Formats: sequence, structure tokens, C-alpha cells
Amino acid sequence: MIELPFNTIKYRTLGFWTVHIICMLVCISATNATSMSSLNNYLGSEQCQSCHEKQFQAWQGSHHDMAMRHAKPDAVLADFNNAELEFNSKQNSFFKKDEQYWGSRDFPL
Repeated sequence: MIELPFNTIKYRTLGFWTVHIICMLVCISATNATSMSSLNNYLGSEQCQSCHEKQFQAWQGSHHDMAMRHAKPDAVLADFNNAELEFNSKQNSFFKKDEQYWGSRDFPL
């Protein structure tokens, strides 16, 4: 009889989970690479216009269109000059750091 330091079932279980974890990591990596590749290939909303003219015209200038724009002076309508606002009994602050727009809110601990 051969004596092993651990039960062979433990080795099989360890091998089983090791293989499955490696497979999951490979799948996650492939998914992330595909997602990043898709982001790098984004052509802009104007590319949608040729096939979806009616929807593009309805979307352009809408609240959804405006919400998706980058925060730049021509797109930001709110006051970010150290403005304070209380909402739902919580204090909110809006300010700029360099050219970036920031907001903060008091959260309960």
C-alpha cells in the first residue's frame, strides 16, 4: 500500500477547481478584450444616421443625447462654481478641478 500525505480525493477536487478557475479566467479575459476592442472601434453617433435617420433626428439634441456628451463648458448647464445644494436632507457640492467637473454628496456612514 502506498501512503500519500493527503487523500487522493483532495487532489482530484483541487485539480477540478484549478481547471475550472483557469477556464473562467480565460473566458473573462477574452470577454474584456472583446469589450475593449469594441470601444476602440466606436465610430460615433453619426454612423447610425445613415440607417436610422428618423431615430437619429429624434435623439439628436434630446436629454439622452445631452447626457452622453463629455463634460465641457458648452455641454454643462449646471453651476459648478462651488455651488451647494441640499436634497433629501443631504448636502451636495458641485465644483471644478482644473478642467474637470466634480460633485460630492454627504453619505451616511
